[in-house]
Amino acid sequence: MIAGRIEPEESLFVYPPGRDYFVFQDETFFPLFASDIAWPDSATEQQAASLCGTQPQCLFDFFVTMDRDFAEGTRDIQRENEEVRDFLGKI
Repeated sequence: MIAGRIEPEESLFVYPPGRDYFVFQDETFFPLFASDIAWPDSATEQQAASLCGTQPQCLFDFFVTMDRDFAEGTRDIQRENEEVRDFLGKI
């Protein structure tokens, strides 16, 4: 059992008729974390670094999706979030 997975009797969800805890379980699912990133080759790693710099959210999304546009969107949103945070910190 994956750490953090609950037992059926611990579920706080109310299930519709004909469904239960087991319908919503995927025993083969294993979460992926940023520390699990292993680039398939140096060219892909360089492409990600060129796009994302050291921004972990962008790097993670690029690795998971291998979609430059998706990662670029993540990068831009994260930059906007940081700008808002910095602005609000001055108020």
